[in-house]
Amino acid sequence: MNKEMMSRRAFAGLAAGGVVSTLAACNNDVIQAFLNPDSVLGGTDQTNPQNGDQGGGGDTSKSNLIKLEEIPDNPTLTGDLAKIITGVWCVDYGVGIKGGKMDGKTFDHSGMLNQGYNDGTVLNYSFKADGTFYMHNFKGVKDDGKWTVKGDNTIQCDYKDDSASMIFDKDDNNYLKFSDTDSEITFTFKKLSDNPDDTSQIAYVDGKVVNFAATVPGTYYLFGLHYADGSKDDLTSDQIESMNKGSGAGYTFSAHKDGNAALFYPDGSVIPIQIVAEQPSSDGLSFPILAMGISANEELSKSILYTTEDNKKLVCIDVPKYTLKFARLNHREDDWSKYEYAPKAQFPWQPDGKGGFKLVTPTSGSGDGSSGNGDSSSGNGNSGNGGSGKK
Repeated sequence: MNKEMMSRRAFAGLAAGGVVSTLAACNNDVIQAFLNPDSVLGGTDQTNPQNGDQGGGGDTSKSNLIKLEEIPDNPTLTGDLAKIITGVWCVDYGVGIKGGKMDGKTFDHSGMLNQGYNDGTVLNYSFKADGTFYMHNFKGVKDDGKWTVKGDNTIQCDYKDDSASMIFDKDDNNYLKFSDTDSEITFTFKKLSDNPDDTSQIAYVDGKVVNFAATVPGTYYLFGLHYADGSKDDLTSDQIESMNKGSGAGYTFSAHKDGNAALFYPDGSVIPIQIVAEQPSSDGLSFPILAMGISANEELSKSILYTTEDNKKLVCIDVPKYTLKFARLNHREDDWSKYEYAPKAQFPWQPDGKGGFKLVTPTSGSGDGSSGNGDSSSGNGNSGNGGSGKK
């Protein structure tokens, strides 16, 4: 895997042994510089990246960010219902059925990904033009049967010993909806492909990462550090945990599905990161990123965010002399509610009100470590097996 480096500087603050941050010296005029990947990736004039006022907000980011989510392959969503239904549908979110035990609860897409991460598969359906289908639940169990059109917007799914109806809602984002009376949740599905065999956009299938990009958003903690030249022993998770306990803080990473990300240091400093829309590796397991330098004379740096075939549930960042290995905490963005060493600073990328993002100056200790915490009842994946897929 090609892990090209355009600069040796972005993570120069990682010191040997103690992984000590030198970012305490970072000042506002450096931190609030914004990333302009055109100047780095295009090879054009790269001047001092510092930009923006001293009041805590830089200019709008002009980055062409990669979307870290499932990307539908232009599926059919109008016309004949049979053609609309044919293909692969993946669960997007769930809502408790009114009057049931789940009434009032919403299970967001991040929660569905959490469930898929924990149980092995993100709930999905595959409908074939010949009238057969299968439902692949969170636990990885496939139930197959036959489906038929039963009206302008309804299909009936007949299993071996049961049947259930699903409704295509053209007025609600063209979702396919199924109310599971066992879990008392209405599951809402998004069509990904007209090809019933194309499950390439689903995040997790049978315990394997299939769509790496869709799995990236969420929160992570530093799990390991590998020295590239082999001159030192790698830092293990136990050693890192011991350092965290000693300092009361840790190294963490957060990524949003819009491609914005950040690396948080124990002292409250932040390296803003953007995952840019260049071509990923041929195996789809790595993406280029831009990380801002950490002192007044540092330049923007290109590095690689990737996973490996050996352990696709770890996310790695190659930086000069090191590989940082991060383990997932949660698929929900900025949810640190179950981590003892939450970041001391807020996520640096904020909406600019114009459809873009601006870099808000991180300040040590000012961030709410619980900011963005999801409601523990909202999408924690506590949806059983995604239902049995049956009534």
